[in-house]
Amino acid sequence: EFGASYNGGCQLCFPGTYSLNADVPTNACTRCPKGTYKRTYGAGVCQPCPAGTYTDTLGSPACILCEGGTYSEAVGAESEGTCVKCSTGKYSFPGSTVCRNAPAGTYIDYEGAKDSLPCLAGSYQPKSSQTSCLPAPPGKFAPPGAAVAVRCPLGTARKESNATPVNDCLA
Repeated sequence: EFGASYNGGCQLCFPGTYSLNADVPTNACTRCPKGTYKRTYGAGVCQPCPAGTYTDTLGSPACILCEGGTYSEAVGAESEGTCVKCSTGKYSFPGSTVCRNAPAGTYIDYEGAKDSLPCLAGSYQPKSSQTSCLPAPPGKFAPPGAAVAVRCPLGTARKESNATPVNDCLA
């Protein structure tokens, strides 16, 4: 009685198995193929795993999310190999169908990032999808995660690069 549950004379296929016949005889439940799933008991069909997920086993009641730092556009994916690493300057959350650009004020200098990294104090990044930050030029400062370097207040100056807080601007 593979994949079936007795219910008062009627047999219900377990999640991960299916039968197109409402009056399921013993042993008539079939495991869902790889790349598909079925969450419910009873008759019904297996659904393809949505993009961003996969299942590499027969009879799956659910699909597995691609890990953070990867993405997949494939529907009905049968292996983790369909989950592709995000390139430098991009990141993704688990189950993603695309990689996102690191926003301004952040960077990503490696493949497969799960999130972007903020620019350190004294550096900034005005563009998205970048792999590094720029040093704050003389006369400007940049707090952590800055998208722009800010001019030192009137009457102060900064002769060196990488000024961090406004109090690094000297009178």
